[in-house]
Amino acid sequence: MLGLISCVSIYIGVIGGVVALRKMVESNLSDDSRPSLIGPLHTRWLGLVAPMVLPPAFIVAWMILCRPLG
Repeated sequence: MLGLISCVSIYIGVIGGVVALRKMVESNLSDDSRPSLIGPLHTRWLGLVAPMVLPPAFIVAWMILCRPLG
């Protein structure tokens, strides 16, 4: 289960990065303009899924594995 949560959250983060890069390329920036460092809200949320989901998932998994048997 932990592996599945890891894979899904990493995949969502990668999708967020790809969407952000695609929007940057599609914006047709001129040589003297600079891209905005703050992207759209949905790409920021997609990029934050992995770092926000993986640590709690591993904490819960280790708490389950380290609990006393009996």
